[in-house]
Amino acid sequence: MIVSHGELVRKALQHVSDRRKENPSASVEQLLDEASIRYNLSPLDRESLERAFRDAGAAC
Repeated sequence: MIVSHGELVRKALQHVSDRRKENPSASVEQLLDEASIRYNLSPLDRESLERAFRDAGAAC
């Protein structure tokens, strides 16, 4: 099964979000690193994830 790059980024963002719900005190940096490795994301993708997660948090 081939998964598109955009789908991997969405899954990584969902992974971080789910893990934060399970453990609100978890380090966002650590969760982003974990998701980047798990979904084989580039450093640029990881930065985009961080920005998206930060923007989503600011909107709440």
